[in-house]
Amino acid sequence: MVVEMYSTKTCPQCVIAENILKSKGVDYVKYIVGEDRDKSEIEERCDCTVRSVPQFFVDDQYIPTVNALNEFLAKEA
Repeated sequence: MVVEMYSTKTCPQCVIAENILKSKGVDYVKYIVGEDRDKSEIEERCDCTVRSVPQFFVDDQYIPTVNALNEFLAKEA
């Protein structure tokens, strides 16, 4: 499973997401929006408008929120 997380340096929800991923032993790649990647890259990949972080892609499947990520990971367990 390849998990990509788009984040910012000051995002409290991103910290929560990282803690969830770490607690489940899931490896992930973290991109800082505005430094490592541009917001337009996320929007192009998901074919949607992005207004917040974190945003996720798991094996190229778009997952828009921390709650949705948690639900996805629960199904995968």
